[in-house]
Amino acid sequence: MDDRQIEKIEGEGTAVSSLSELRHAPTKRREISTRQKEEELMVKMFGPGPDKEEKMVEFFDKVADGYEATNPVDDSIVRLDQEEALLESLRAKVPILVRGYYHVGKTSMAKTIVRRHYQNDVYLTGTGEIKAPFEEFKKTFGIRQVRQYILERERPEIMDEQIRQAEREIEKRIDESDLSPLGYLDRYLGQRGEQALLVLDEVMHIVGTRDREKLNYLASLRELANLDLIIILHRSAEDEELLGETFAGFETYYPRALTFEEVNLLVHRPLEGTPIRFTPGAIREVLAFTGGAIRDPMFL
Repeated sequence: MDDRQIEKIEGEGTAVSSLSELRHAPTKRREISTRQKEEELMVKMFGPGPDKEEKMVEFFDKVADGYEATNPVDDSIVRLDQEEALLESLRAKVPILVRGYYHVGKTSMAKTIVRRHYQNDVYLTGTGEIKAPFEEFKKTFGIRQVRQYILERERPEIMDEQIRQAEREIEKRIDESDLSPLGYLDRYLGQRGEQALLVLDEVMHIVGTRDREKLNYLASLRELANLDLIIILHRSAEDEELLGETFAGFETYYPRALTFEEVNLLVHRPLEGTPIRFTPGAIREVLAFTGGAIRDPMFL
């Protein structure tokens, strides 16, 4: 008998109209069983009512919200070994470069260090008049963040309508000191017996000017005694020689590729308290697809 010969075969209560169907009957039974189990799980999770579909959509929307796809985080749960090594370097007063391509975790690494290990920090993101002459650039670089840092400590209960006047007073103090804003902050910290972490993020546009005077100023911030220093820089083949010369003496960290265990952790942490689980094979597919990098999906 071949597949073209049609017979009526009764198989475990299921009518089978051909030998081919008989051969595939176990697979079909498994599919039916799987669908039944899925339906039972859906009913168990969302109830049998007509609003089951709506509840299911709400549930999976909430699950999806647990995955941060585009923005840096300040409580990273991966690369903890690199975090500890970086922290040891900072404690030894070694200035740090965190290098890497876009969306691989550079900023998350720095923000996590700030949150977990520093009571005081100044975080600069691409600030300063980059096209201005050097003296003006130096005078404006970090002014807003330094002003805010001092204001929060000296006038924590200030009313909104008083803020601008207080800011002008702080700016006047900085200007009369003949120091740069960050130089003034360093002296301010020393007078208070405090230490802070200074992070310079998104400064590749300054690198892009290829203005050595400005770049050397960034590198000179390592000399500020009361500020530990992290500079985050994108990798750029055409700028590697310039960056190597400018930031000689800095210790460089490249966020490494994630391990299977770390990918598994990232995938499953938002699923805690739910019945959803990924198989090891699925985790390996995620690892292979991303190359172990935490990236915005649009860059994959």
